Parts: sequence; structure tokens; C-alpha cells
Amino acid sequence: MKAYRLPALGTPAAFADAPEPKPGPTEVVVEVQGAGICASDLHMQSPAYPVNEIMRTWPMPMTLGHEVAGRIVELGSDVVGWEVGDLIVAGAGPGCRTCWQCTHGNSAACQFAGLQFLGVGRDGGLASHVAIPEENLLDRMGLPPEIAAPLPDAGATAYHAVKAAHGVLNAGEPVLVIGTGGVGSFAVGILKAITNCRVIAIDARDEGLELARRMGADDALLAGANNRDEVLEITGGEMCAAVIDCAGAPVTVDLASALTRPSGEIVLVGMSGGAVKVGPGHVQPGVRAHFPFGSNRRDLVDLMTLIRDGKVNPVVETFPFDDVVAAYGRLAAGEVVGRAVALFD
Repeated sequence: MKAYRLPALGTPAAFADAPEPKPGPTEVVVEVQGAGICASDLHMQSPAYPVNEIMRTWPMPMTLGHEVAGRIVELGSDVVGWEVGDLIVAGAGPGCRTCWQCTHGNSAACQFAGLQFLGVGRDGGLASHVAIPEENLLDRMGLPPEIAAPLPDAGATAYHAVKAAHGVLNAGEPVLVIGTGGVGSFAVGILKAITNCRVIAIDARDEGLELARRMGADDALLAGANNRDEVLEITGGEMCAAVIDCAGAPVTVDLASALTRPSGEIVLVGMSGGAVKVGPGHVQPGVRAHFPFGSNRRDLVDLMTLIRDGKVNPVVETFPFDDVVAAYGRLAAGEVVGRAVALFD
């Protein structure tokens, strides 16, 4: 079958022939209907990509695509609770199932499961079919594939980030989202759906600002040297209850630190070299910083419910599977508005 594959870490991906998947005893084969196009796939192709010992064990070549929506076409011998024809989205797995974090619903914080999921350590969904462990499956609640596909990563990551700050988000207080691309735009929409905060968005692109407005942002600012003063002018001098930084660059982390009120929250989602310094002279007293990597199954279920009920309306740009190379090119050039999704006939 035709698949978009990574020959080795740090090398360019390309279309190649791949074997048709066969399900293990607790796996299903899914006919892919939609697959998300993510910047992390570009990172894995960079010669500068940091490779650790776990990654050296990944089988190569590897089909990319860690956001998948599709239809079950074959069941493993021990699969229970799923039928051929079920429409699914592939979410986060349950982790190791035994540590405190996993048994209390926070598998994203599991320290034992290792870094392996669809398209990251095993074949992913940028192919006509993919084998998926049953523990990763969720019913997609009737959502179309172009909407469901980007939710396991971009959408659920944003939901997890908002949830990390939710305890300090009081009605009417300002909250800032920095970087309103695929993840940040979801964060804006989720904040408007589940809080009564004033949502301010900052992005380096006019298209990102328009996207933030479409997702409900009350104010949108072009990234620049005067952002701190501009935010304080909007709020009448009031600092932000929380800053969700989906860029994660040193300059954006500095901005987040300068704008978060006492006992507020800095949520660092982006990974572009920035790090929050906590202590006198760096942040206000009582400020907490979070690095809420990834998400868990509860996050994805909650987000799909919001979307099904019309409370969050994702913006996606779709591409035929055969145009995946062009889609990644547009993503690398910063030209994608919202989340890019490859669709299959």
C-alpha cells in the first residue's frame, strides 16, 4: 500500500510502498479516512533532531501520522467491545496502567510507558490502513474525519493545557494565548467554551490573528516588542490570570512571565527553546509554571463532546492524501491556517 514514510530519523520522508497491516490479538486494522499533518513530523525529519536511546529502537522505515480518524475493517482475535464498521479516532493510550498517575486518569504523566504511539515509534496513519491497539480507540461521536483527525494531538493537547490553568481562571479576568496556530487556536476556542474569561491572543501572522478571532478571541495582537504594554492597555493595567504559551520561544516565555499576575499560571505548551524561571525577579509571587505535555483520554472525550455540541468549532485545511508533500511544505512555510488534515478517498 502507499504510505508516507520516514526512512530514518533526521532524513526526509517520502511516499513508499508499505506492507498491508495485520492486527495483533488486541489490535484492529483501521481504514484511514483522515490523518492530521503535524509539525512534529517535520521535526523528526530534521538532521538536528535529538535522538535518544529509546528512539534508536524504533523500527524503520516508519509511516508517519499520529492523528487518525477512520473505520475499523478487521479485528484481532482478542478484541472486545468493537465491531467492523465502527468509526473511531485514535487517542492517547492508557500508559502503564499500574502507576499512580495512570490509575488516577493522568496517563499523560506516566513515566514508565515510554515514548511510542502511532507515527512515533510504530507505523502511523498516513497510509490507507493502519493497525491500532484497541486501548487507543475512542468512538468519534459522529464527527466527520476532517474534524476528528486532529483532535488526539492538537485539540486534546490544548484542552489539557487549558485544564492545567482552569483553577485560576475567574470570570472576567484576562487570559493570554501566545501562538494561535493548530494548538493555540484550539486553546482559544476551548477557553471561550468553558470559561468566562477575556481571551487575548498574540500571533506573528495576520492569518493567525484572524483565526483567533474566528475561534472567539476578544482581542488579537500582532507579535511585537510592545506586546506587554499593549496587553496592559487592553486590560486597563490588569495582569493575566494565566498565559498559555503555545510558541514556547525565549521571547514568548519572557512575555508570559512579565504578564502573569500573582498566584497566576504559566502554561508552557510550545517547545522552541524557552524556559520559565521561577523566583524573585522573574515572576510574581505565587506564580506556578506548568509543562503539560500531551493529553489523556478524558481530555479527548471532553473535547469531542464540546465540538459535538457546537461549543467549539475547529478550523481545518484539508488536502488529498496524494498532496501530503505539498501540505507539509505549506506547514513548514507557516501558510496553514488552523490544522492541516489529509483526507482519503
